[in-house]
Amino acid sequence: MISVLCRSAFLAKNLAQSSGMQTTVFIPDSNEVIQGKQWLATCLRQHVISVVFYEPYFFVDPAYFRSLSPNTRFVIISGPGEEVATTLALSSGAVAVLHKPVNDGDFHGVLDFVC
Repeated sequence: MISVLCRSAFLAKNLAQSSGMQTTVFIPDSNEVIQGKQWLATCLRQHVISVVFYEPYFFVDPAYFRSLSPNTRFVIISGPGEEVATTLALSSGAVAVLHKPVNDGDFHGVLDFVC
């Protein structure tokens, strides 16, 4: 199972459909950073999540979530202007970067790499 934590309904839907895996998705209605983090923590406690795709809007360092699910791989979804957050995420335990705009080839390449 994968989880997607992002602000774009379009992106989340495409990632969920492209994965071919059971997918849980959180898309905030507004500034729901705390709810997004709580949602992800609950998912990691209740399910076996192999990969989490997330935007730095919600968090950068995945260490807390890795402590909840040590076998889960974290992939940051990065856009223009988020280079510092991307570097911090990679140095904090994210295993890959998915650059926006996301296309199916990039997504499947990252998914193959982390699974």
